[in-house]
Amino acid sequence: MARVSDTTRTLEPQDTVTAQALEYQYLKGQIDILSKRQKDIRDELMVAVESDGFSDDQGHWWLELTGVDGDFSIQRQRRVSRSLDTDAAEDILTKAGVLEDCYKTVRVIDEDAVMQALYAETLTEADIDAIYPTKVTWALVVK
Repeated sequence: MARVSDTTRTLEPQDTVTAQALEYQYLKGQIDILSKRQKDIRDELMVAVESDGFSDDQGHWWLELTGVDGDFSIQRQRRVSRSLDTDAAEDILTKAGVLEDCYKTVRVIDEDAVMQALYAETLTEADIDAIYPTKVTWALVVK
């Protein structure tokens, strides 16, 4: 029988912050490992459901299983989304003679022109700071 190593660690930190930082770093590594394993299992299950399961009238695939706690199913759920195919839309709308009616003009600020106004000294650095406010976000990194 293969021997499984104990992955728990005994930490003897000098203070609570040190213990939390060490645990945070350890948990982050475990989350990365578990996320990769979860994705790998998901991919394998998707193949198994399609090859060994059955489809319903909505296009979902099901695989019925029996576990220690009883019967359960896994589903390869069909999700459909629609998005605009701009090339096809332009062709069809042009043929229908309504292309221009189906466009709307959206005003956007030309950021290159804003910078040109700064270089031409029409705008000041203070104006630019007001136009582009600073947003600060924080990340916790253990090194």
